[in-house]
Amino acid sequence: MMQDYNQILIEMTRYMQFLFQQSISSMQMMFEHADKMMAYGLEQGDTTQEESRKRFREWLDNSKKIRDEYVKLMNEQFQKIESHYKSAM
Repeated sequence: MMQDYNQILIEMTRYMQFLFQQSISSMQMMFEHADKMMAYGLEQGDTTQEESRKRFREWLDNSKKIRDEYVKLMNEQFQKIESHYKSAM
C-alpha cells in the first residue's frame, strides 16, 4: 500500500517537473527574444555611451545566467524529491 502511494507521488513529481520544463522553456524563449530586441535597440541607438552599452550587455548576460541557474536548481530539487519517495519504497 505504501509503495503505491509513493509511486503516485513519484508520478506527480515527474508531472510537475514536466509542467515546469514546458513553462520555463516558453518563458526562456520569450526572454531570449526580448534580450535580442533590447540589445539590438541599444546598438542602434545613438544616444547611449559605450559604458552604458557595456553595463547593459553585462546585465543581459547576468540575467541569462541567473535564469539558467534557477532552472538547474529546480531540476535538482525535483530529482531530490523523486529520490526521497523512491528510497521510502
